[in-house]
Amino acid sequence: MSAFEPLTKRELRELRELVREPGIRREQNAIVLEGRRIIEDALAHGIAIRDVVFDADRIARDAALRRIADTARAEGIAVGVAPADRFAKISSLRTPPGVLAIADRPAFDFNAILARDRIRLVAAIGLQDPTNVGALIRNALAFSVDALLVTPETADPYGPRATRAASGTVLELPIFERDARAVRTIANDHDMRVYAADSHRGEPIDTVDFAPRSLVVFGSEAAGLPDDFLEADDVRVRIPIDARVESLNVTSAAAILLHRFRGSECAE
Repeated sequence: MSAFEPLTKRELRELRELVREPGIRREQNAIVLEGRRIIEDALAHGIAIRDVVFDADRIARDAALRRIADTARAEGIAVGVAPADRFAKISSLRTPPGVLAIADRPAFDFNAILARDRIRLVAAIGLQDPTNVGALIRNALAFSVDALLVTPETADPYGPRATRAASGTVLELPIFERDARAVRTIANDHDMRVYAADSHRGEPIDTVDFAPRSLVVFGSEAAGLPDDFLEADDVRVRIPIDARVESLNVTSAAAILLHRFRGSECAE
């Protein structure tokens, strides 16, 4: 293992803080990637990776991890190792995958997206669970959404739990942080119809035809959307379900709603 540089105590501490603190990731414009597959995807897509860190024990016996290290070093990326017990303290996962990377957040041109004749946006306003945010990212890309807007109180889409749930899709979907007021302004200024996911009220989803310029909004798991967000012309959309079930979780609801969202476009 002499070919790889051991991380210092300071580097280990700073890396652990970056993995665990959304505010630090935001300040540093960083994304945390944990696991072999998503890091391989990042390398293949030309994502600007800053550092790759391995569990020293795992890389010694895992040829796939060594291939990642070789690829990273060939591209001039810093590669380091940490003892297994210290790597476990850095990782956000109960079963650490043996490799994590820190990369720049992907950059996209929001103005170019807004200038399109047809546009499909999704906004997450206050989603608290990182796994739900990651699943929403995955669903959004699967059903051809143009971009995702997330509010500051929403779980960090570039944190380790969200990126793991989203898998490689977090590298492909344009994601922009805006507060709820800015999301509202974007919709109004760019002639977008707003559709709000609602568990109990609104139009049944199979009767809704989405406008060519649309924004679908999801509120927090517990409280839903802020009371002052919706306006009179907005459309509440619900998914009819068996009366014995109170509601769907946000991941299931998003998949169904966004499938209809895409289907409405295909039918036009």
